[in-house]
Amino acid sequence: LGLEPINNPTLDYLFDSIHDSDRIKVKDIYHTFIERPSSKYAVDFKLVSATYDQELFLFVQQEEFGDDIGILLFVKPAVESQLEVIPGDEIARELKVNQLTQFFEGIGYWEYYPDEDRIKWSNQIYNMLGVHHGTSLSFKDFSTTAFPEDVQNFQKIINELSQENSDFQIETRHIVNGDLIYGLSRGTSLWNGSRMLKMMGSFEDITQYQVTQERLQHIEQIANVGWYEINLLDKKKSLASDQYLKMHGFEFTGRMPSINELLACIHPDDQERVVESRNSLYKDYTGWLPFEYRVVMSDGTIRYIESVGEVIKSSISGEPFKVIAVTKDITEIKLKELQLTHAN
Repeated sequence: LGLEPINNPTLDYLFDSIHDSDRIKVKDIYHTFIERPSSKYAVDFKLVSATYDQELFLFVQQEEFGDDIGILLFVKPAVESQLEVIPGDEIARELKVNQLTQFFEGIGYWEYYPDEDRIKWSNQIYNMLGVHHGTSLSFKDFSTTAFPEDVQNFQKIINELSQENSDFQIETRHIVNGDLIYGLSRGTSLWNGSRMLKMMGSFEDITQYQVTQERLQHIEQIANVGWYEINLLDKKKSLASDQYLKMHGFEFTGRMPSINELLACIHPDDQERVVESRNSLYKDYTGWLPFEYRVVMSDGTIRYIESVGEVIKSSISGEPFKVIAVTKDITEIKLKELQLTHAN
């Protein structure tokens, strides 16, 4: 939400972050839920700080949480294809129950108290991991559901948390009824000096996303294409696919190489052209037509790469916020062209 973490935040702190045009309908959804807590609601909205067009969903539901009954508010990026407006509903958008279940059944909330070695899970996590509702769980109990190496990584990340470095994001794999489940835990930790009081956050079933990513990687390998994405608002959040990194001789970090790192692997005769294309991009943000350049691999072999890119601009402000580019290894095609040219 682009908010600074504070102790005991009020709902107004959340509401104040929402764009003026959407704030009333979000409040209406929340207060309608208070009157009819057996229902479940989701409403789409934009933030005051939004500089691009991404919408978010606020999802509200009542849920048993340990010995308590709480109101859970989840925020996720909006997926328009999963929305269906219920005719006659005057308050924002309400999802049909079956669609709502599909959209949010894969996310839950948890808290971990290290002093007591106790975990409190919302019902959705019990359902996802196939654990009997109401069972009192320790970290050891959680460990039995996950892959051993993922548990070790989970414990390592916990040990590295501190009051200054309190947020976390951890992926784990679980076997549930014979099926492989990919989970993503992310949240924060609360501290009293150097003593952790508790960890809390969401647990999301990302199996479908993970499988999709694996399929995409296979498609990239078959087609010999890669991609990268430059976040113009925060360059540190720029990304690059494994195949893009591979065709440029980089390690698989997921991080977009800097321009200097990129130039170090590009043929000297093509470096100026690559720099000009990048400078032109940042000058007028118009994207670029397909152009070719050569990459010199560590073993001295040369690969021919074709690149095409597009700049994404906000329809709200008109300002560019993202660059998306696709690269294709065309070495085999170029070598055949060179052979034909030489033969002629």
